[in-house]
Amino acid sequence: MDYDIVVVGAGPAGDLAAKYAAKNGAKTLIIEERASIGSPVQCTGLLSTRAIRECEVVPDSGFHPT
Repeated sequence: MDYDIVVVGAGPAGDLAAKYAAKNGAKTLIIEERASIGSPVQCTGLLSTRAIRECEVVPDSGFHPT
């Protein structure tokens, strides 16, 4: 697969970077080490599932944790 942008880490900065890259037309991939993003609360308690939804970051069907 080809991507314009690959973001490593689905924390607050990675999520926002991916969001804005995708909204500007870049084919974007987020790589995250955990099986789920924001659930349970991660990033030392700073990012929740609600925050992920508000950032409009939704893993697609190709999301496969490593």
